[in-house]
Amino acid sequence: MKKWKITGIIVAIAAVILTAVYLAGRYYFMNHFYPKTTVNGVEVGYKTKKDALSEVRDNLRKYVLNIKSSDKTMVISANNCGLEYTGADQIKKLLEDQQEEYWFRDVFSRHDHEAKGMKINEERLREAVNNLYCLNPDNPQPPVDAGIVLDEEKKEYVIIDEIIGNTVEPETFYAAVEKAVLSGDKTLDMTTNAYYVQPKYHAADEIVQNAKKTLDTYMATVINYEDSGCTYTLDKENICKFITLGDEFKISFDKEVMKQFISDTISPVFNTVGKSRTFDSPGSGRFSISGGTYGWQVGLLDERAAMIEDIKAGQTVTREPKYLQDAALKDRTYDVGNSYIDASISDQHLWVVEKGKVTMQSDFVSGDSSKGRDTDKGIYMIEKKQRNYAMRENPVTVSYWLPFNLDLGEGFHDATWRKSFGGRIYTYNGSHGCINLPPAFAKKLYEHIKVGFPVVIH
Repeated sequence: MKKWKITGIIVAIAAVILTAVYLAGRYYFMNHFYPKTTVNGVEVGYKTKKDALSEVRDNLRKYVLNIKSSDKTMVISANNCGLEYTGADQIKKLLEDQQEEYWFRDVFSRHDHEAKGMKINEERLREAVNNLYCLNPDNPQPPVDAGIVLDEEKKEYVIIDEIIGNTVEPETFYAAVEKAVLSGDKTLDMTTNAYYVQPKYHAADEIVQNAKKTLDTYMATVINYEDSGCTYTLDKENICKFITLGDEFKISFDKEVMKQFISDTISPVFNTVGKSRTFDSPGSGRFSISGGTYGWQVGLLDERAAMIEDIKAGQTVTREPKYLQDAALKDRTYDVGNSYIDASISDQHLWVVEKGKVTMQSDFVSGDSSKGRDTDKGIYMIEKKQRNYAMRENPVTVSYWLPFNLDLGEGFHDATWRKSFGGRIYTYNGSHGCINLPPAFAKKLYEHIKVGFPVVIH
């Protein structure tokens, strides 16, 4: 037999064999998955649709979801949640889409498929989730908001971090578990804090950071009070006592505390009201007297307003206190000056001293000492001037009224009902506390003296 005939026969036989193998492979892979094929992570190579479905279902029964919290790992199993696979049609379609005509090419490649069809028993899953430790901790701890507190030692405000706690938000957590189970996830990480009830405020929140900046500004303030050799420095040591941090990090000032602080701490340094002064009067001579209402007096409300403004600015400032009342001189030991009314109770006589010289004088009758109505001693000032004033104690109207102690209703006025003044009249027939003057002198005094003129009763 010739060589070319033999070769032809061999080629024909090989063609028949290859065709048979191809057709056999094509037929086989019409009903079987290619090798190296997975469905939902399960090896199903060389398996029929029925066997592949069985493998997927058997593997699903072994499913376990590990839930990791900060202190414990919890488990949800397929049995816990009634997990089953209902995606037979999905597996059928995967096999139908396999393109068996190209089996000789595709058998050498990997084929990883996801076939949907997971189904859970929602009631069983909810029961399983509700029984997890994370929803029933031994020591439940609710979330705690971030805060700002005062470091008492350093007198600085510091931010306290929020505490997430271990209170799980049930619906959010359940949804996460359900999604993980249906997706076939192996783990669910709770340490990200995404499933816990969150504090309303976190340390990094803008509202917290802004409040801290504001407080730092306030605490950086230094107010140096200086006036006539008297000094006082207000800084964070006391500023922190004025600050109130309320809901939603709203910062305010406790105005009553500030007012009391000014009264108790700053006023005593700069006030001269009520302090003792020594006079060398050209009228009654040398004497010392304290009490009364005259002198420098820090204005509680005005100073508080200025203090708040300074604190908000956060700067170092040097200034005088805000005064409600001033005096003739800024001498803290003697601030009356050389113009005043010198009224001596023992002498029952007054001298009007102007620029160190007596310009007017008169006898008077003061409060009745026998009835405990003594005129109060001290240093005052003429508070106002009024014509035709109806007296509070006496049912009379006086023509000239110059009060120096309105709180007690004391002042200078004419006394037309008296025929004499001076001497010892005040010891048995004195006034209710006012200083009674001869009408002509009262008129002259009224016309000459201005409101604010110092009055010294001694």
